[in-house]
Amino acid sequence: MGYQYQDNEEEVILRVRDSPEINISCILSKPESSNCPDTPRAAILVHGFGSHKNAVFLSKLARKLSKEQGVYTMRIDFINCGDSTKTGENGRTLQDDIDCINVVYKYLSTGGVHGKRLFVDALVGHSRGVVDIFNWQLQHPEIYVPNLVACAGRFIGRGLLDSILANNPDYEEKGGRFISGFQDGAYRPVWVPYKEDESLFTLEMDTVKHVNKDTSTLLVYGTRENVIPLEDAARYNNTLAGRNTLKLIPGADHCFLGTEKLSPEQRRLGKLPVHKSGVVDYNFHVADEISEWLEVANVHKRFLEKARMVHPYLSRWHDVPGLSNFRDIGGYAVSNSNAYLQYSKIYRCDDLTGVSLGTVAHLKRLEIAKVYDCSSCGTRDPGSLLQENNIDYVCRANRTPDEMHALIYKQIRDHPMDPLVIINDSELILSLMVVAGVDPLLVAQEALLYSSSSFRGVTLGTVYTCVLNAIANLSLDNVCTRVGFTCNDINTLRDNLVTKFPKEAI
Repeated sequence: MGYQYQDNEEEVILRVRDSPEINISCILSKPESSNCPDTPRAAILVHGFGSHKNAVFLSKLARKLSKEQGVYTMRIDFINCGDSTKTGENGRTLQDDIDCINVVYKYLSTGGVHGKRLFVDALVGHSRGVVDIFNWQLQHPEIYVPNLVACAGRFIGRGLLDSILANNPDYEEKGGRFISGFQDGAYRPVWVPYKEDESLFTLEMDTVKHVNKDTSTLLVYGTRENVIPLEDAARYNNTLAGRNTLKLIPGADHCFLGTEKLSPEQRRLGKLPVHKSGVVDYNFHVADEISEWLEVANVHKRFLEKARMVHPYLSRWHDVPGLSNFRDIGGYAVSNSNAYLQYSKIYRCDDLTGVSLGTVAHLKRLEIAKVYDCSSCGTRDPGSLLQENNIDYVCRANRTPDEMHALIYKQIRDHPMDPLVIINDSELILSLMVVAGVDPLLVAQEALLYSSSSFRGVTLGTVYTCVLNAIANLSLDNVCTRVGFTCNDINTLRDNLVTKFPKEAI
């Protein structure tokens, strides 16, 4: 009996390398509005060697993410696996897997799901799929994925060759080997050519240290790992130190199953799910661990820790009397370049509660030239202290939001060296960061750095969804129309917003 699709699932067939002869079968799990609001978040889940899209914890995790967090998920049958195109003696190389992931990423991020632009904020891989997701990210450094989840992955490729030779003494003579692989609904003998294995056993995964520094990683391994050395978990953990979480599942093997069959009495009294083979099935627990790690609140906690410093010697937040949650929006990486958003130039805060000599002194130290109060009526009359100290205070007053935005855009275009403060305008900050080229997922996380009182009971997940939807609907043409800019103006603005210096520089 084949896999039974859930009501919120559908099969998606995608073409690889624009070849009509090579297609991959995927399952799209969509959010169920009755349980959880639809979000623009998406996750890609990939399987391991000789496996398929419904193996181990993949289908369980897809259901949890779509039903409990409103995340769209796509799980893939790589070529020569499951229901995807069979390649016979050509097998399935690492590059084939990377190409498959790329096709799915483009499908999700360019409106393939009913015209809706989605933001892929998680890649999850099991076994060989771990090598796939890391190497896809390394091949595409211009794409920012905040969360990479690696389950039971191999670190030292040479170990694969040693294992193959130990079990296949005629391997080199035959130029390959047969494995039990899942194809078209059943496990059957599948030929693995030497070139497929070679694409994997020549790898040393210390290259993961080059993955985007803003990306967080989760490692999940069973303590009874029986396919790869458990030491590989430590190797990944050490290489990814500073942005990694390691979870060990006691008693679980490579496929997150128990290693001893349960007696009828143990089954009756036990609280853990039992696999059809008669052992404990820890895959439900693995899905729970990954799902919890991917909750918006937990993603944001990790982002907050990284965002505290613009660079190692400059704090993002400043304690300015009368200006709540006053912070620098600079230092974030600009996509497709080695540039970063200028720091010590544009500051934002939630509210102006009053101006004192202490306020003025701090703003002067930061060389602030202008303060733009974008709240509807001005949050609080600052008096004459700012003006007397050559700090212009510009209140929205009778201006429309577009008119206020135009003033600020022109200020940055014409006076790039003058630091400024923007009070209470998340939409403006969002558009400036997107125009500068900061990745939307970084922009959305920055928007969540409001003080907790600013949300007034609204959850982080709801705010995150609203921000991502706003970014999805933001176009450069619309920005130009609203602020009266030409394309040349936008290019000048972008040049003024970014710097080529690394953010570690002082």
